[in-house]
Amino acid sequence: MRKIMLSSALLLFSLASFAQKHQVVSAYNYLKNNELNEAKAAIDEASKNELTMGMAKTWVYRGQVYFAIASDTSGAYNVPDALDISLSSFKEAGLLDSKKEFEEEISQGVEGVAFMNFNRGVIPYNNKEYELALKHFNAVSDAYDFLNQTYNLGIVDTTAMFYGAYAATGCRKYDIAKAKYDRLLMANHHKPEIFQGLEVIALSMGDTVQALQYIEQGRIMFPDNNQLMFDELNIYLAQNKTQEVLNKLKEAIAKNPSSVELNYVLGNKYDSNLKDTANAIKYYEAALKLNPIFFDALYSAGALYYNQAVSINDVMNKLGFDAASQKKYNLLEVERDKMFARGLPYFERAYAVDANDKDTKSALREIYTRLKMDDKLSNIK
Repeated sequence: MRKIMLSSALLLFSLASFAQKHQVVSAYNYLKNNELNEAKAAIDEASKNELTMGMAKTWVYRGQVYFAIASDTSGAYNVPDALDISLSSFKEAGLLDSKKEFEEEISQGVEGVAFMNFNRGVIPYNNKEYELALKHFNAVSDAYDFLNQTYNLGIVDTTAMFYGAYAATGCRKYDIAKAKYDRLLMANHHKPEIFQGLEVIALSMGDTVQALQYIEQGRIMFPDNNQLMFDELNIYLAQNKTQEVLNKLKEAIAKNPSSVELNYVLGNKYDSNLKDTANAIKYYEAALKLNPIFFDALYSAGALYYNQAVSINDVMNKLGFDAASQKKYNLLEVERDKMFARGLPYFERAYAVDANDKDTKSALREIYTRLKMDDKLSNIK
């Protein structure tokens, strides 16, 4: 009698075990037929039952089912965290798959999740929704970290890592951003933008010394990168180290004398920071010799003389009406018109490059009016 009862118990256990394993198979078949609601119900039940929750196959199928739901674009399934569930399921499968029977399925599944997370991070990144973008880029790194640890791989998705660092900076999670940049450098992924990113983090934390060190490291690797140089110059300018800026620009021009931009920037520094007309015009002209239709240099050279004329005009307007003041007024008027006349050719050339620029047209109208050049004034639309 006892033997009969024992056999009955074994039979019941066997039937229960078969029923639960059947749920795993059913989930797979439902998935093949794209019956995702049914597949989800079957695999969820199997993943909670003690008879099948320890099977790697259960979690492989669960990862695949939830990935299919995450991939669906019809809006038929309300599972917003399906992609996260898919990744966690594949990771669980990897932990249970001690004999590596499902290595291919798990690897393909995790890489698919990583790829989809990257794509889902791009749109919020472009929209400057950095928190959401960071979530997805972090999931990419999480996926590849799992594959590296489980299957001894060396995958580093440098693109996701870089955008993740930028997104982390955008939402002021500087520790996360720095860790990502550091990982990129450790992986020998050297780009000027990485050193710029580290520089931005240092400046955001008020550490200009560290920022300059990052820039120096970047410039050693990328000596011709103008952006790193300009970032360094901006730091020196903020510190009122104008002479250092001039020296570094001249060094850069000596190495790259054909750079229109460098000559223009040096002229602009003499213009805006030192009010040194002679040197400003010298380097504006150097830029224009290299590129005669470089609008910024044309406009800036014209504006240099125009602003001097305006300053003289301001002095004239403050004079009295006595004879001495009128005499001074007349002398200043001559000087003012000389400045307008010097600026005029640059503005006319700038207008020829861009006839729609409002500031250029405004300056030309003023000069033509002051110099009584009515014929040319009527041509400015």
